[in-house]
Amino acid sequence: MAAGPRLRGVRAVVTGGSRGLGRAVVGGLVAAGADVVATATGPAGLAALPEGARGVTLDLGDPASVDACAAEVAALLGGVDLLVNNAGVLGFRGALLDAPPDDIARTIAVNLTGTLRLTRALRGALAPGAAVVNVSSGAAARPGWAGYAVSKAGLDAASAVLRAELAGDGVRVIAVNPGGLRTEMRAAAYPGEDQSVLPRPESIVPLFVAIGAGEDPGGYVDAREWIA
Repeated sequence: MAAGPRLRGVRAVVTGGSRGLGRAVVGGLVAAGADVVATATGPAGLAALPEGARGVTLDLGDPASVDACAAEVAALLGGVDLLVNNAGVLGFRGALLDAPPDDIARTIAVNLTGTLRLTRALRGALAPGAAVVNVSSGAAARPGWAGYAVSKAGLDAASAVLRAELAGDGVRVIAVNPGGLRTEMRAAAYPGEDQSVLPRPESIVPLFVAIGAGEDPGGYVDAREWIA
């Protein structure tokens, strides 16, 4: 994978950029030469962003925060060539009908509704040939994942719809299933799992760099299969 010049001039936004996959993607895009704005929910997260990225506060569950973030991003970058909707919450683990309704609502509000709201707010800033990457999950529609499964299944459906609807604008919309990775969220979802057997988030960053460089792997891609 080429270094700096490959993404020179590419303006990228990554939500949830302070840890896990998001932080790895931010670091990889910066290393590839992109101008990156990354989001976090508060000061501690902003301080943890990789060097070279500019930070913006974002709470996807708060519509006012989403709109303010979009306005700040547009002001900072002037336009967006790559939007990586990575931020999300795990929520209640267990049977869907055992999940507290407020937890389901919050999980969907962050993982699905907030993501769509941000994408909508940034639509006018998306440059011709831009890509919107929605980070999905193999847990979409899987029993035992409650609101998280519902939110990710909804995000997959929304990604397919947006891919068709935005194609005329030259915008690629891609749902990426990252697979099991060595992250804090994975550890919370699978307590007791030996994380040392899982690949690091950095292992799938080349996919995001390739998309930022203009490649289109299709509407839904399994990151680990693509890397292999």
